[in-house]
Amino acid sequence: MSRDDELRELAALAAVGALDDRERTELDAQLAARPDLRAELAELELAVGTLADATAEAPPPSLRAAVLIAVRDVPQEPPAVDAVPVAEPPLAPVVDIATRRRRREIVLAGVAAIAAALIGVVVVQTTRGDDGVQIADVVGAADAVTVEMTGDLQGLRMVRSSGTGAIALLGDDVPPPRADQVYELWLIEDEPARVDIFRPDGEGRVELLVEDMAPDEQAVFAVTVEPAGGTESPTGPVVAMTPA
Repeated sequence: MSRDDELRELAALAAVGALDDRERTELDAQLAARPDLRAELAELELAVGTLADATAEAPPPSLRAAVLIAVRDVPQEPPAVDAVPVAEPPLAPVVDIATRRRRREIVLAGVAAIAAALIGVVVVQTTRGDDGVQIADVVGAADAVTVEMTGDLQGLRMVRSSGTGAIALLGDDVPPPRADQVYELWLIEDEPARVDIFRPDGEGRVELLVEDMAPDEQAVFAVTVEPAGGTESPTGPVVAMTPA
């Protein structure tokens, strides 16, 4: 295994909080001189943070092995021809853009899947907001309005309550997207406005709370399939929508 591959493994482990003190020190020393490694770590942390969101647990003992297996499954680049030795810290190997993109996608997918397993494939959700509002408050509000979403993705319903100033997206038996993807909720106005991202838990349950949002009854919401971390504007297909 090359030095670059070893550093990639450390970055993947760091993203899910599975480094020991010695490894953390080693990685930090390399990050100072490796902008490419910092960028890869940031992408991994974003993927893991997106899935974990409000959930934080200590990594199980099996996590290190799972991460290493996921990273080692990534196809390795062939050694460079007539490579000239360089002093530490090593430079990143010159890799064509397509290969680099594919490697990053595979590593992200592996870590995303591991992160999902770490939190029990829990939906990216907020069940209690900063102001103490809970999903139960929205659903049980006197002015609550529930609308079933229709489309290829079945089982989702939107609950709105002006009194609580919040909306709740609920679902049962919702199939998950791929490990490297998330569902993203949009408010459809003149331009789609990003609301939040989510994934169903292992039982297909969705519980997403969005505070400080009180759209009128005519407001239209849509759900698309997007890459892990979501996007600023829709890129994937619309799989569910409230009636217009």
